[in-house]
Amino acid sequence: VIARLAKEMKIKTVALMSMPFLFEGARRHKLATTAIEKLKPICDELLVHRNDELVEQMQNKKESKVSDLFKAANEVVCDKIRAKLTELESAE
Repeated sequence: VIARLAKEMKIKTVALMSMPFLFEGARRHKLATTAIEKLKPICDELLVHRNDELVEQMQNKKESKVSDLFKAANEVVCDKIRAKLTELESAE
């Protein structure tokens, strides 16, 4: 809804989608894929993040807590958004 309103108002829109973990199953993956397809024509930029990337990163560390996983997730998401916004600003 917000992305559609922004597009109608000619406001640049960057969306970030998180793909479910593999263990969440095919149904959730299909829902996320459908949502991505709906967002593509509405957004100027669509970033897709695979949650399983976080698991892969955390497996390289000997000690990892759930709180570490959430902290890493926040950092990855923020880094992706910052990079895309910087890229868009440079293009203007």
